Amino acid sequence: MDNLDTGVISLLIASTTLLIALFGYSRIQRNRLSREFQEKNAQTQQLAAETRQMRAELAALTSEISELRRLLTEAA
Repeated sequence: MDNLDTGVISLLIASTTLLIALFGYSRIQRNRLSREFQEKNAQTQQLAAETRQMRAELAALTSEISELRRLLTEAA
């Protein structure tokens, strides 16, 4: 019976060690994923800002082209 108790205790210690290791690993993974998410979010915000700027520039160019067409039409 003593050997069985020792075996059960050893199994409990091994299981507890494995469980602690898995919790540590999951925390590391969660932190890594959180950093990756923040980086992707920052990239997305940067792209959105660049897109807004390009749209504003396109609108200005479109307006300028319309004005030039009007002037050409009047000159013709």
